[in-house]
Amino acid sequence: MSRDVRYLFHAIRSARDEMPEPGTGWRRRSYACAERADLTLFVWRDGNDGVTAWQLLFGECFVDWSGTEGLSAGTTDRASEVPDPGRRRRGVRTLGTAAGAERARVLTAATELLARSGLPDGLDAVVRIEPPQ
Repeated sequence: MSRDVRYLFHAIRSARDEMPEPGTGWRRRSYACAERADLTLFVWRDGNDGVTAWQLLFGECFVDWSGTEGLSAGTTDRASEVPDPGRRRRGVRTLGTAAGAERARVLTAATELLARSGLPDGLDAVVRIEPPQ
C-alpha cells in the first residue's frame, strides 16, 4: 500500500550537529521540509546512533518524545509579545505543554503530518505517535 507522501525532509548540516549536547553526549540532527517552511524535525542520537529524543515543530505547535519523558505536545508562545515564565525553552521557541482537547488536537495534526511525510535515515520507524491505549 503506497501512501501519499507530500512532505520530504532533508538533513541540515551544521557545526552544531557535530558538537555533543552538554551533559548527555547526544548529538542533534536537524531536518527541514522543502514543501513547508514551518515543518522541522530535530532528532537526538546517543553514541551508538540510537534515537534518544525527537521534536517535531509545525506552525506554532510541537510534539516532543524522549525515552525518559515520553510524549508531550503543545504550542509555542512565539506570537506572544510577553513569554509565559512558566514555559520551558527549547530552541528558539518557548514551549507550553498542552493537556486535554488541546493536546489531542496537536497530536492529531502531527499524526496526519507524519503520515504524509518522507523521513530520512529510517526515522519513520522511530518518529511516530502511538495512539493512546
